[in-house]
Amino acid sequence: MAMQLWYKERNARIIEDLLHHGKIGNCKVLYGTYENHTSYYGFMFIKSTKSLVKIYSIFRGYIHDSSFDNAVAEFRKSTIEHGGGKIKWFNDREFSPTVQMRRNRHNGGIDYTFRAFISLGIVMHMGIRWMRGAELWKFQCTEIASIREKNFSFGLNGRMISQVPKECKDLFETAKEVQRQAKNRNARANYANTMTRAKVRDARVTGDYSKLVPQDVFKLRNVALRTELLDHYGQDAVLDSIEHDVIHKDEIDGRKYELLRFVLPFQRFGQDDPTLATYLKMINPSTGEVCIEGVPNNAAGSSWSTSIDMNCVQDALSWRDGDVGQYVVPKILT
Repeated sequence: MAMQLWYKERNARIIEDLLHHGKIGNCKVLYGTYENHTSYYGFMFIKSTKSLVKIYSIFRGYIHDSSFDNAVAEFRKSTIEHGGGKIKWFNDREFSPTVQMRRNRHNGGIDYTFRAFISLGIVMHMGIRWMRGAELWKFQCTEIASIREKNFSFGLNGRMISQVPKECKDLFETAKEVQRQAKNRNARANYANTMTRAKVRDARVTGDYSKLVPQDVFKLRNVALRTELLDHYGQDAVLDSIEHDVIHKDEIDGRKYELLRFVLPFQRFGQDDPTLATYLKMINPSTGEVCIEGVPNNAAGSSWSTSIDMNCVQDALSWRDGDVGQYVVPKILT
């Protein structure tokens, strides 16, 4: 999601006046914006020398002596090429060593302090967005992944001054490529959904389902249409049309069981990994009838767990019957 950023002339004028006309020791305080959920973050600008303003990170309603141990950035005079001023941003290891131990501070990660600073609106032509596992920063026409592991400088006009680390360039290209693939994948899924939906509605009118196949169930997003097609073919026929692995076989009390694992031909929104599903196949010894029943992918039966460890028929039977611990074979009551 992209931040709502725009240039705020009033804030920029306050800081520029402090740099060019303020006396040493003068200070100004600005806070982040509510629109970007950064209003809790504040910054104190202190005129340190004739041509230098140091910037410290503070929090709304909380200022401690330790807040001024290390500056997060420095603001200096510069040429018109950089908008009349340049900002040197320090990496997290320099100004927050204790927080560094608690949070992941790698290139491409979210920098909430930098987000809050840019939301002040004193730098022009800036953009920040999160895309496919990376935070992207845009300086004028240059977009890169966030720089977290070294100091860097940029001008008030949003022009990048420092050399961009290769890793940040590569992370940006990777995020862009993943986004392109996801966009194409979604476009294909949208097309398949539209065409299959039209075929199901035509078949409903004519009674001719020859233009459809069992796997078309997975192309539909509308639950009612998907259920209608599933009822037409039956669950067994749909599952038989998908490649699967037999994870485990067992025979209990004369009944044969198989634990099957399917790779379903669709993906949930925002998920790039294949969707796995586990089913228990049961064969009635008297009639030969086959019944397939869905079970969790994890042996604990937790809806929150993403582990794939349901690998035993008895674990599946235990979950189905609600047994605690090992599976208990039912006994005939007389």
